Amino acid sequence: MKVMRFFVTFFSCLVITVGCSNSATQSYILSFSGEGEHWKSSLEIHGNNHINSRKEDFTLQYKDKNIKSIGEVSYKVEKSNIVVKSGKDNLAIGKNELKSSSACKGCARAYPEDKWIVTVEWNGKSETFPMLLGEK
Repeated sequence: MKVMRFFVTFFSCLVITVGCSNSATQSYILSFSGEGEHWKSSLEIHGNNHINSRKEDFTLQYKDKNIKSIGEVSYKVEKSNIVVKSGKDNLAIGKNELKSSSACKGCARAYPEDKWIVTVEWNGKSETFPMLLGEK
């Protein structure tokens, strides 16, 4: 009877502990967006503090309708003067955007107050603009 009481008490404590753990503080989603004269961008970060991981989805979109004149596009995304993401690609026929996704484990947490800067280069032109925290 004592063994049965021990297991009932143990499992009750386990259920209460698991039920009361605050998973909301372990996972987070941050959405940043920005816009320049010719380009706009968004960065969505899904993070988990418990396992120090995050997934980032970045979109860079040309605002003008004449995408045939664009050709090759280079971009970089910086946070605190460190290049976090960069790439070079051509805009696809009929599409005016580039998408990039990445994931990491053991990486630093992203914060709402992070300062993200996007620089885009195309056809000898360059544009730089910030991405700010949006509603999510």
